[in-house]
Amino acid sequence: MHDKSRLAFVALLTGAVGIAFAPVFVRLSEVGPSATAFYRLLLALPVLWLWRIYERTRPGATPHPASSKENLQLAVAGLLFAGDLALWHWSIKLTSVANATLFANFAPIFVTLGARLLFGERIRPSFIGALALALAGAVLVVGVSLSLTAEHVLGDALAVGAAVFYGGYMLCVKHL
Repeated sequence: MHDKSRLAFVALLTGAVGIAFAPVFVRLSEVGPSATAFYRLLLALPVLWLWRIYERTRPGATPHPASSKENLQLAVAGLLFAGDLALWHWSIKLTSVANATLFANFAPIFVTLGARLLFGERIRPSFIGALALALAGAVLVVGVSLSLTAEHVLGDALAVGAAVFYGGYMLCVKHL
């Protein structure tokens, strides 16, 4: 394995472990869900800023955002991502970590619906079948841990809301 491939694999593995433990760390956080989401973004900002500086200095780099339209799309994408994080973090506090993560990962459903309704993209029947199977599996998983307290139901609903926001975010950045 080449050095670049090895580094990429280590970065991928580190990211996967970080994402896997994120909801557990949110649950264990001593500050509120909104503050936790804020600090997650704040702590990532210096790394992203340095990456942006590096990318801008590369030969052949194009200046971004290139237009007012792109600025607007970036602003909307940022708001959608912030909404996703806020709702997801609150859902983690109100329902089980498993349910919050499962429901927040329903985003592909909303991406599919949004792509069809907003952009007229065609949805293949095989995709709909696969989506139905995935949903059936999700229902089985959630059914085992179903808790109908008002707090858990609100947490589950917030997680679905997070999926809607994340789906909107993905649709926004797709067209940048």
